[in-house]
Amino acid sequence: MFSLAACVPSTATLSSGESMVSMAGSYRVVLVGSDMRTVQGEMTLSEQPANLRVLQDARTPLGGFTNLDLTAVGAQPVQDLRSTDPAGPGVLVIESDGADGREILLRLGSQNNRRDVFQFDGAHTVLSVQNIAGDAFVGRWWSGVRSVRTEGHFCAVQAS
Repeated sequence: MFSLAACVPSTATLSSGESMVSMAGSYRVVLVGSDMRTVQGEMTLSEQPANLRVLQDARTPLGGFTNLDLTAVGAQPVQDLRSTDPAGPGVLVIESDGADGREILLRLGSQNNRRDVFQFDGAHTVLSVQNIAGDAFVGRWWSGVRSVRTEGHFCAVQAS
């Protein structure tokens, strides 16, 4: 079990076939920056409508929103983290298999998650899941725009 109070970096890697498809729900989340600044917030994930569950060669099973203050850990602000629009959610879960193995990303910001817009030089913040255990997941995050980049780790535990 993971703890928000003792959120430490994970060295785990995802196994083939791991998925967050059954992890819809509300989570308490903590982001820890490389400089040890922290921020806590809530994140809610729901099933994406059937017609929005695939993005190119990846699956997008969940979308949702969060109230995390990204700037508190030095991350770049991204547009509308609180969006509940399935076509541009504040949080989008993206699952894929690549040469380096299984990858699960939570891309933040409604503008970054729109399917009708291709953004190639804007700010981004991404959570990369490294371990899933029961009702919790942990990993690392990074954020940037142009040559500016910040990073750290995170923990998310389902709210009771």
